Amino acid sequence: MKKLGMFVGLGLFFLLMVSGLTAHGAPTETLKIGLATPLSGPAMPWGVCLQTVLEIACDEINSKGGLQVGNKAYELKIVPYDDKYNPEVAFTAVNRLIYEDKVKFIFGPNSSAGSLAVQVATEKEKVPLFCLPFTRKYLAPSKPFSFRWVATPVEYSYLESAWMAKNRNVKSVVIVGPNSETGRESIAANRDGYQKTGIKILSEDFYEPGAPDMLPLVTRILRYNPDLIEFDGGAPGDAVNIAKTARAQGYKNLMSKLGGGGNTCLAAAPEALEGFMFHMDSDITAPTGKFGDLYNEVKRRKPQIPVDSFIGNAHSMFMMLTKAMQNAGTVENTDAVRLALERIDDFDGINGKYGWEGKDAYGINHQLKGPLYLGEGIGGKIKIGAKIR
Repeated sequence: MKKLGMFVGLGLFFLLMVSGLTAHGAPTETLKIGLATPLSGPAMPWGVCLQTVLEIACDEINSKGGLQVGNKAYELKIVPYDDKYNPEVAFTAVNRLIYEDKVKFIFGPNSSAGSLAVQVATEKEKVPLFCLPFTRKYLAPSKPFSFRWVATPVEYSYLESAWMAKNRNVKSVVIVGPNSETGRESIAANRDGYQKTGIKILSEDFYEPGAPDMLPLVTRILRYNPDLIEFDGGAPGDAVNIAKTARAQGYKNLMSKLGGGGNTCLAAAPEALEGFMFHMDSDITAPTGKFGDLYNEVKRRKPQIPVDSFIGNAHSMFMMLTKAMQNAGTVENTDAVRLALERIDDFDGINGKYGWEGKDAYGINHQLKGPLYLGEGIGGKIKIGAKIR
């Protein structure tokens, strides 16, 4: 009888292992999350920061025994590819993630052109896609598996330009942006915001992303003598290049970047960007609590990369996704996960409350709604000008 009991106990133990759990709940399966983001080139700081945040989130969950979904516990793993901020490279990377790596969830690309390019595959294969492009074409009822986790100028340009008009006496602006889907869409949204505010738009100018010589562009800008140069949705490397060139040519007025990545620009060129105004998704001036822990861990892992203010959104979006998997009780049925994610509202993110918006602007509530801040560069450091939301 004792031997029989021993064999029965062993049998139950191995049965638990086969079903996906050990006696201690340790994960026995790996859930891969894809990432296609710029890990080189002018937009590299965004991509490296995003990869680091996602890896930290995975480590948090894995250290607690993995992600419990149904009767299984999964070890989470990020599978990254460098899309070089190029839509063709992004398309290749996402196809590899879907058809070779067999991932069922993907973060990135960052660019508008790249995001639109990969949707052909992600929507067809029902792979939930979490991007941060500024094009309004990215979200639509016909693209139910696409989500955006950063606010765009559609959500905040009027609020932030109105603050600058009132508090910095801005009456005129020249908007410059990359000659890309990102630039065209972002300029359109910022144009609406500045026009509603009553700030006169003197010119809208485009440049080729990554162009080494910005002097011809700056020469055109300075002819208008604007109160403000708006850098729009361009990559940090390009914005810094333009800012340095403008200061070298004698421009002394304000600069702003309502297209994101402003704190990354400030860290790269604090003297050129004195008084610089920019949109922020998190208050990274004095990070505290769990958000402070995340900020410090990103700094520790990547000390050479400025910590982008989107880290709170990226971390919270990842945790909302894992919560949706648990609510749906599956990691395989992506349609069920998508629907569960849509139902998450008033989520306690790492730096505030999160939910969904976008129905009026895009026809679908797949735009993450979270905190909004307007930052300012003073003495090379960030000061919060205003909490917009």
